[in-house]
Amino acid sequence: MYEISVIGPTLTGNKGAEGMFQSAVQNILCVYPDAHINLFTYYPDYDRRKNRNPNVEIYSATPWNLALVLFPLACIYSILNRLRLPTSFLNRNEGISALLGSDLVIDMGGITFVDGRELYLPFNVLCIMTPLLLNRKVMKYSQAMGPFNNRLNRFLAGRILPRLEVIAARGEVTEQNLRTLGLDNVVLAADGVFSMRPHEHARVKDYLRKDFTKKKVIGISPSSVIEAHHDYDGIDYSMIMARFIDHLIEERGFNVLIVPHSIRRYTLERKNNDLPVSRKIHDLVDDKRACILIADDLSAEELRVIITSCDLFVASRFHAMVSSLSEG
Repeated sequence: MYEISVIGPTLTGNKGAEGMFQSAVQNILCVYPDAHINLFTYYPDYDRRKNRNPNVEIYSATPWNLALVLFPLACIYSILNRLRLPTSFLNRNEGISALLGSDLVIDMGGITFVDGRELYLPFNVLCIMTPLLLNRKVMKYSQAMGPFNNRLNRFLAGRILPRLEVIAARGEVTEQNLRTLGLDNVVLAADGVFSMRPHEHARVKDYLRKDFTKKKVIGISPSSVIEAHHDYDGIDYSMIMARFIDHLIEERGFNVLIVPHSIRRYTLERKNNDLPVSRKIHDLVDDKRACILIADDLSAEELRVIITSCDLFVASRFHAMVSSLSEG
């Protein structure tokens, strides 16, 4: 039986991250039906409650656990292993034990080692270096990387990325960025969520009334990231989106579906959470009968089915766009 560890994505919050993980699980199980998959996530408690797959086990990869527990233990393992000293006691930590038992570790960060995102470089580095120090094979699942003009980013990427088994570059721009580092372990790939195969869930149909679908339905995926950017510039993003929806309803005769593609229901924090801004937009819309807000924490697969029901989709989240494109 193969054991594979995945580090970086979550089942909670960003549905693009969940979609990447689900697509990987689906494809891995097609090749190795009895594979055991460990998900190292920064929302371990929430993800344990959401996980329904018997092949998947959840472990903590919060920044604190990575930096203060897993990475230091991996360093100790590397030193002891080089000195040919016993390392079995390190298996008492469940995360280290799971990584050591893995035939492959997949880094699924989505977007890593990018100029301007130096704040996330420590996390990007720890996700890769921890399993490498444990002598595990590591690959990067399809994601965006580069450019590498920032000195620190270029230095770290140039030292770490050549050590990976393979890097799946998400698109030609990322491939070109990686080639500037002289890497020969790069393959060009589409985003993994294109290969996610959704299963139709009965309860998804309950969100769309029969009278609602008699008109053309426009789906809209707002973004808390864009909202925060406009807040900085003093622009009322919610009002602009609400007036846009009013125009679609009153002037064009459409019905509108607001579909947050990142959602954490029990917090008002905007990180990985488009629900607060989606609520604000919905509250500002004049005709609530012609505008439905999907406020439940649905899975990436369920959201794919909902997106499929729309005649046109306006996406401000990357993987909401991927789901829309993949369904035509």
